[in-house]
Amino acid sequence: MEVPRAWLRFSDRDVLVGWAVTGGVAVLALLLVAPFLSADPRPGVTYSAAPFTDEGFSVMGARNLVVLGRWITDGWQLVVAQLPFNVPVAWIFATFEVGIVEARVVSLVCVVATTVLVATETRSRFGVGAAALATVALIAMPLELVYARLALLEPMETLWLIATAAAALRAWAAPADRPALRTTLLAGILAVLAVATKASAAASLFGLLIGATFASSDRRRSAIVAGGIAGVLVVALVAWLGSLSVAGIDVATALAPWPATRLSVDPGFLWGQVTEYLTGGEDRVAVLAGPLLLGAIAGCAVACQRWHRWERGRRRFVGAMIGWAALGFTVLLIAGYRPNRYVVPLLPPLAILTAVALEALVAGLGRWRVAGVIAIVAALVAGTAAQSAALHRTHALVRIQDELRSLLPAGAAVEGLEAPTLAMRAPVTTIVVQESVNDGDTYERYGVRWLLLRAGERPRWTPEHLAAWVGREQVRCWEWPDEICLYRVP
Repeated sequence: MEVPRAWLRFSDRDVLVGWAVTGGVAVLALLLVAPFLSADPRPGVTYSAAPFTDEGFSVMGARNLVVLGRWITDGWQLVVAQLPFNVPVAWIFATFEVGIVEARVVSLVCVVATTVLVATETRSRFGVGAAALATVALIAMPLELVYARLALLEPMETLWLIATAAAALRAWAAPADRPALRTTLLAGILAVLAVATKASAAASLFGLLIGATFASSDRRRSAIVAGGIAGVLVVALVAWLGSLSVAGIDVATALAPWPATRLSVDPGFLWGQVTEYLTGGEDRVAVLAGPLLLGAIAGCAVACQRWHRWERGRRRFVGAMIGWAALGFTVLLIAGYRPNRYVVPLLPPLAILTAVALEALVAGLGRWRVAGVIAIVAALVAGTAAQSAALHRTHALVRIQDELRSLLPAGAAVEGLEAPTLAMRAPVTTIVVQESVNDGDTYERYGVRWLLLRAGERPRWTPEHLAAWVGREQVRCWEWPDEICLYRVP
């Protein structure tokens, strides 16, 4: 069986060139993200309010620990399902300062590390040129640029997924006479971190395990490795449930802030979900990640054509990427709640499959293949730099957080959907009220005397404490992204 030579690979021994490319794309990712850590999210990029609310939700446990001395201060207990994210955020807050820029540093590190892993994994199987194209295509996507600078869970979830894939592929590639227990255990631990950061990672995780198993020549050994990783996940789940029981935390209460989603087997409903998503009518996924979607389809076609000529490591790698993307997108196609940030963890396999397609394209250029790679990379970098600056124009949140720290008295309780984000730096308890979270009389229970409300909003406790609501005093208003005002009630 003929194994085609990886294009643009200067030499299998030329490690210096490979690491130079890897370092270059890491620096590029750093330059595209770091200067904008203080920038505000762009309104209208998603139907979800997450860019303006969920940063505070995501870091609430870490912020509470550093500012108030405990992870949980009220009915919002979601930190127990997001601990891998909150631990490094807490360390950064404790080491430097509590604030939105500091919180976003974790996402920055995750994006750069993801870029490095995509580069190294692609380079080891397809060469330096494919690695450069895959990583630049990844960070060139508007969807990646939108969420790479926000303190949300998706950048870390993506990092743990690509790290799990890297470790699992090494376990599968170990010689037959070696059990690869250590790498399998490492892959299992990384898989636990992915799911513990955000539970939705489970779909992509099982997709990559299934894809790599079916792409392997020794499916029995591959199934054992995949089963070992799944076993580590099960053990971790049991340990997590046991620790919650010991701590007296009810699982349903802890996970109550998760958005409800509708799953149905009704053919009409499923068809409507799929067509709405694929036509770009929902959150413009086809626009924000369209080039990678098309590139991945082309990459799958190239894989089908060249499958039997590839060596088994390359087949296993591509199979894992196809499984990761396919099962992840299948869940999104039928889910009822699917904002475009849910696509962010699927971008690495899409970028790698796009690089597979570009490999076939550039390989036909003969002596001009290097020039072709340079031209594509240059075009992607130029377009990325232009849209990077256009995505973020205001820096209001840093100022609002500073003003609220000076306005709110220490020990106060502040209620409002945006309270965890806007009042992050103030030494106060931030109360978010949802259907089954903090849905009682927060005025009485938590001593709420400060409110962050939008026009027309009022707290649920107003019928019981009408005099306090009528006697409210408007202190100051800001644009976030619409007008939101701080009120003090007696």
